Amino acid sequence: MNARLLGCWILALNGLFLVHLGWGDEVQSDSAQPLGLLSETNLAYSLLAAQAVTAPSLTLGGMLQADMQVWGANARVPSIFSSAYPQSGSALALTTADLYTLANVNDWTQLFFTLQGGLNGYPTTLSEAMIDFGNLSKTPFYASVGEMNLPFGVFPGGGLVESTLESSAFESTQLNQLNLGFSLGQLDTSLAFFNGQNSLNDFVYNVQYGHSLGNFSLSGGLGYMNDIRYSGSAIAAAYGTSSSRYTKQSKILKGGEIGAVSLNAALAYPLTASQSLGAAAEWVSTTSSPLFHDQPTGDMQAWSLTGNYNRPIFQKNTSFAIDYSASVHMQMVPIPFAVPVNAVNVNLIGTQDQWLGYVQTELVHNVYVGPEYAWIQLYHGGQTWESTLDVTVYL
Repeated sequence: MNARLLGCWILALNGLFLVHLGWGDEVQSDSAQPLGLLSETNLAYSLLAAQAVTAPSLTLGGMLQADMQVWGANARVPSIFSSAYPQSGSALALTTADLYTLANVNDWTQLFFTLQGGLNGYPTTLSEAMIDFGNLSKTPFYASVGEMNLPFGVFPGGGLVESTLESSAFESTQLNQLNLGFSLGQLDTSLAFFNGQNSLNDFVYNVQYGHSLGNFSLSGGLGYMNDIRYSGSAIAAAYGTSSSRYTKQSKILKGGEIGAVSLNAALAYPLTASQSLGAAAEWVSTTSSPLFHDQPTGDMQAWSLTGNYNRPIFQKNTSFAIDYSASVHMQMVPIPFAVPVNAVNVNLIGTQDQWLGYVQTELVHNVYVGPEYAWIQLYHGGQTWESTLDVTVYL
């Protein structure tokens, strides 16, 4: 389905939704504070925090992202990529087409869902659909139920299209879950239950805390997941999954329950009213080792360091960012790499470390343009890179 047809279809659905609920004058766009910029790993809390400030009956929004890319690799890479991966290439693609609906049913209940456009051969899907219960202006307790990313880690950094290695390896897909939370001041903590093997017996606990110290804004947190095998992450996909399509021999990760922990920290400092510096770090690790050919691989780990600088250039808000991320004991984990080979992103076997940098300018309100460059080193000696010119629009 093309983006224009998708947009017309969604607008029609939203119109029916408004008529059914009797809402009209209380509908607004989210362009002042785009929903597409909220954290995917803590979306329920972020939505309720926004509701405490302003609560129109219905908020509509969206995100469109188009990318022009070129990429290349050295001669050693194809033997450890999927066989379809060429050593070089280029592409122009519409990579994201999301439409958001946020409905404040009453002071205590929110509905939120995302319609994700069918791109690169995939169908249009309903994602991040949830019901939130709570009112942070009246009580610190809240709950949400639905399909969303697990509240595990914050995964700072990343580029315009590429992610850091700990995000690519450990961030969950959108899963059905029940999330129970508590938020007071700058403390937020939550306990989420999600489906494991045939039952609701897996959970994530996460806590985040922020504090201001003079002009510095500090934050940090930790998380624990009792079994990563059912999280939908890249680690989960490699666990008990044959990777024979990437290599000449069948290689499978096996083992029992495997937990994961995350630690993160960030700080920000305003240089002037229009300039700021920021830095962030995160480390994520499994709590035990899977088996590869019946031998322990060692605890799988990934970490990142990120720095950013924000200032106006020619009176346009501009961000500069660079980060470095690395992995440990992940030689056999397929890590997504955001280059569209044969209409889908490839998976790299054994991504060891990555440098990533970008510059992004808000050309006009909620229209962002900028270049990105990523360089990746693999355990087996292969190297690859991608360069992207990105255009992102928030509706």
